[in-house]
Formats: sequence, structure tokens, C-alpha cells
Amino acid sequence: MVVVFDIVPADGYAVLKPSVKDSTDYLAKMNDGMEFWQAGRGVSLESRWNDQWEFVIDKSFDHSRGIGDLAEMNRLIAAQHEAFEILAPLVGDAAEILKGRYNGVDLCLFNITRKVAKADIAALEDTAIFRVNPAGVSILCGPGFKDAVERNGLTSLRFREAQEKALI
Repeated sequence: MVVVFDIVPADGYAVLKPSVKDSTDYLAKMNDGMEFWQAGRGVSLESRWNDQWEFVIDKSFDHSRGIGDLAEMNRLIAAQHEAFEILAPLVGDAAEILKGRYNGVDLCLFNITRKVAKADIAALEDTAIFRVNPAGVSILCGPGFKDAVERNGLTSLRFREAQEKALI
């Protein structure tokens, strides 16, 4: 793989955050024995996670187009059911799957845990999704992954060619 894309929220689509009723518990669990910054960088969250957490739209971001099929939540990719069915085979074992709820509907959240050394990116498969070791904040992918998401018409994420700083 030569070209790498940074996966970011698309303009106007919602970014999610824990609801007011769940934010204290969420922050406590994410801070228990782990630096808060690690929570969004591909560290396993399964033992800290509560499948009953409710997520809401973070109104500090433009959300005029609503939630879409996918959404970002602290560097996790939240997927509604239909989008999950499409994305799960593409992501494969590169992520742990966490659960939550948005507006009373079940969500699956992909925590991309696959970490790759910068020197090994060129050898990845075209459909790879990953973070750069030592667990950089950006979620990156190859052109095959990008094409599959776009071909299936999934909304609310966009792909931009990764700059050097995203590979740190």
C-alpha cells in the first residue's frame, strides 16, 4: 500500500459523546489505571466498557446533517446496525467491538486496535484499517477500505490523504 487515508468526520455530520447521565461513569472508567489520552488511541477498552452507555450528539461540532450511518466518538467509529453489517467484514480483527446506544437505538463502536509500525505500512493489504504504533490517535486505512465504504454509500466519515503527522 502506498497511499494511506486518514478517517475523519465528514462536514456537518454529528460527533458523539457520552450522555450527561453516563459521562461521569464513562470518565471514571476511562481514567481508572489508564491515562485519559489512551482511551482514544487503540488501547483495549473492553474491560472498562459498559454496553448500556447512552451517547448523544456533541453540539460543540456542526451536526446539521445528523448522525449518518457512522459517527466518531472519541476516536472510535460508531456504526448503526446496517453500517455495522457492511463494515464488520472490512474491519475484521483490526478492532474490538464495543456496544452502546444512541437515541434508544443500539450502536456498535469499532475501537481500532491494530497497530502498525510506520516502516511496515507499505506492506499492508489495500483494505487495511489501523493506527500507527505506538498507537497514534489517527485511524488510517488503505484505498481498498476507503473504496468499499464509499461504494456502499456509508455516510458521515470522509477520507483525506494522510499527512506525515498522521503517521506519528
